[in-house]
Amino acid sequence: AHTRHAELTDLDGDIVALLNCALVLSALGRHEEATEMNKRALRAAVRTSSLAAESVVCANMAYAGEHSGELETARLCLHRHQQLVSSLRDRRAEGDAQLALGELEVQLGITQGALDFEEWLGKSLPLKK
Repeated sequence: AHTRHAELTDLDGDIVALLNCALVLSALGRHEEATEMNKRALRAAVRTSSLAAESVVCANMAYAGEHSGELETARLCLHRHQQLVSSLRDRRAEGDAQLALGELEVQLGITQGALDFEEWLGKSLPLKK
């Protein structure tokens, strides 16, 4: 159904359909197929020049990478997602990305991610006086 949806819609609808298909395939353990759907979604997002769409695709690619055991790929995708949401000034998404990136980097034995999140958090929370 998601593949057929991608065939029938405009580029934005194509991105949504491809992402949904990738999520389903990832949940089913069909990681190679999910990766291909994510790559197609990323190409479509880049064609739209939408940083928001690209950030969502990168987040999905990180999710798929983490669930397929490709932690370094997941880390790189999360890092790109964090850069994109930061440039979009989406503070909530930036915090979520920083947290996820820090957790993933701790799993990989990279402690800098956790330190970066702590620093970001200190800058982002208003100080009460």
